[in-house]
Amino acid sequence: MRGRSSLVLSMFLILSAFSSEGAILRGRVVSVLDGDTFDVMCGRRKLRVRCLLMDTPELHHPVRGIEEFGLEAMKAAESMIFGKSVVLDTAGVDRYGRTLAHLWYRDGKEDRDRLLAEELCRLGLAQPLLMGDDLTYSDRVELALDEACSEGNGFWRVARSRLFSPGQIKSELTSLRGHFVDVRLRVSRIYDGPSLWRIYSSERGFSVAVRKEVFRGILPGYLSEGVEIRVVGKVMAGYHGAEISIGSAVQISPSRHI
Repeated sequence: MRGRSSLVLSMFLILSAFSSEGAILRGRVVSVLDGDTFDVMCGRRKLRVRCLLMDTPELHHPVRGIEEFGLEAMKAAESMIFGKSVVLDTAGVDRYGRTLAHLWYRDGKEDRDRLLAEELCRLGLAQPLLMGDDLTYSDRVELALDEACSEGNGFWRVARSRLFSPGQIKSELTSLRGHFVDVRLRVSRIYDGPSLWRIYSSERGFSVAVRKEVFRGILPGYLSEGVEIRVVGKVMAGYHGAEISIGSAVQISPSRHI
């Protein structure tokens, strides 16, 4: 009986090591599903990992299908981590059963450790995704996106050639959703919700969603009713009509900037 109890306790400790928030795991990437989701073998167990702090374009969306830069993000991630040993700084499990983690890998060319979210944002192939309390390394990711903006990498390059009004985005939503654009709008009102601000355009049918983590809970003074702003991001169809959800302060500014 004592031996059986010891076996149960040992199994519990092993499973806890894989699932507990804050555990540091080492493994090898065996599959890259898209730019931010991977299968990692940790010992004999395969974990489906969702990388923290970034959101890459979809490859398997039921409506939008393959989004712009989705394939590029996946191929970039493959070149960085597929078949390689990685370190997972975990932060629990999401509602889909995926392990949430900061993913570190070794850059053999420069002999240094790199954070995957930071590198994909630097290439302009991902937007920061700041959610909840675990914002470790968020400054690195936002600085990388700022660099992508300055150098015109990835989606920044194409968005700058697509200047749209909110009305145009609304009327062309079917063809524009899943694509990156540059839009200028006048703010009519701002909804202050529990987890985000929703900025409504004076042209009805378009809004911008801003998670409160983006501005650390304090909306900057240049975002107020009546001002003109400029937003760069991915067009989506939501409950409020056409919308762009931004992941960084770099993506939204007074209209004379960016």
